[in-house]
Amino acid sequence: MKFMPDIYQVICAKCGGVCCRSYEIFLTKCELEKIKRSGFDFKYYKYGAGWLLKLGRGPACAFLKKGIGCRLKKKFKPLDCDLFPLGFIYCRGKFEFYLLKECAYHKKIIPAEAKKIRKRILLRLKTWSETERETYSRLIAARPKSSMIAV
Repeated sequence: MKFMPDIYQVICAKCGGVCCRSYEIFLTKCELEKIKRSGFDFKYYKYGAGWLLKLGRGPACAFLKKGIGCRLKKKFKPLDCDLFPLGFIYCRGKFEFYLLKECAYHKKIIPAEAKKIRKRILLRLKTWSETERETYSRLIAARPKSSMIAV
């Protein structure tokens, strides 16, 4: 597996969206506006410098559909979804990346591949404000350290 789309196609197809049922997705203002243009109905609420996508029925992400997976096209997907099973903590101008053990297949993602994904993600993070990075980091930092592997 070279890039995150391969992980989604291979690993995520087997899983059925455990991550989509585990936590609310962080959205920047730009991501929220993009998703609003997707045509789907969803709920969200303000959280720090961003918003959180509320879990819907089940509870599960409003965009998760049984047998299909995520109904959002790639161009609408927020970075939080694209990043999973990686997360980051932003502190003093630096990013620390973690592999999140919430993904049932986290052991199949080798650190070298996670580092390649990290480089691609850093490009997208350039569009996030300092406060959006810090707000997202609070969500990740609130997880137990035992549930994260530094990469």
